[in-house]
Amino acid sequence: MALTRRTLLTLGGGLAATTALAACGSNTGRTAAPAPAGTTGAAASPSGTPDPDAGRPQLSQWYHKYGEDGVEQAVKKWAAEYPGAEVSVNWVLADYESALAAALLTPTAPDVFEYANGPTLDMIKAGQVEDLTETIGGARSDFTPSVLERLTYQDKIWAVPQTVDMQMLYYRKDLLEAKNLTAPTTLEELTHVASTLAEGGDIGGFFAGNDGGIGVLGLLLMWAAGAEEMNDAKTEAAFNTGDFHAGIGQFKQLFDSPGMLKSASADWFDASPFINGEAALQWGGMWDLP
Repeated sequence: MALTRRTLLTLGGGLAATTALAACGSNTGRTAAPAPAGTTGAAASPSGTPDPDAGRPQLSQWYHKYGEDGVEQAVKKWAAEYPGAEVSVNWVLADYESALAAALLTPTAPDVFEYANGPTLDMIKAGQVEDLTETIGGARSDFTPSVLERLTYQDKIWAVPQTVDMQMLYYRKDLLEAKNLTAPTTLEELTHVASTLAEGGDIGGFFAGNDGGIGVLGLLLMWAAGAEEMNDAKTEAAFNTGDFHAGIGQFKQLFDSPGMLKSASADWFDASPFINGEAALQWGGMWDLP
C-alpha cells in the first residue's frame, strides 16, 4: 500500500536544537549550579577566572556534548568574554535529557539550557521554562515560521531556535553495488535492501537505534503520511489517519524483517555502528558528516 507523500527517506527530517530559559529567571543571585556526573564545566569571567566577589549575576548554561572538535572550547570562550554575567557552562557528556529533567526539579536548575525540538508541554505547564515571546521581539522575522511554530504554545514562544540539523539515511555504496542494489527511497525498498544485505550474518542491515527506530522515526512516519501531531489549536491529536496507519503497517514489516538491526554499540545519533561495520545502512544526521 502506497503512502501519501512518501518522503520518509528522500526528505529526511529536521532536528532543531533550541535554547530555553529556565523559569527560575536569568538573574538568580545564587552561586553557579554544580555540574552533574558526566559533565564538564567551569564558571567563566572575562579574565577566564571566576570572580565570586564581582557582584555580577551568575548564570548556569547547559549543553549536551557535541562531537565536532572545538565546539566546547568555543562555547566556553564566548562565556568567558561575556561582560554581563559570570557564566558557568556545564558540558554534559552523557544522558543529557535525563540529567536535565532531574536538574529542573531542583533549586539549582540551569538558567539556560539546550533541548532538542524545544521544551515539552510538561515543562511549560510545570512552569520550568519562561515565556520568551518579548525576548525574541523584532528578531522573530529572522526565523523560519515553521520552526518558531514548533516552539509556540498558546500564542507564546518558549524557546529560541539555535541549530536545525538534517537527519538522513547513510548506506554503504560498495555493499549495495556488490549485490546490484540501488539506494532505497521507500519503506518497502528499505526492507528489501536491508534484508538482502543482512543475509549471511556478516553485517547487520538497517540500524535506527537500540529501540528499533521507534523513537527517531515515529514523527517522520507521521509527517511522511501527511499527518501532524496535533491540530492547529493544539487541542487534540491529528495523526489518526488511514495513511498514517498504513505507514505504521509498513514500518512493522521492516521492524520484523531480518534486515532490521535492533541493537548496536551506540545509538542512532552516533555513527559508530556504521563506521565499525555493524550495519550496512544507518539513520543519522548531518552532524555525522566529516
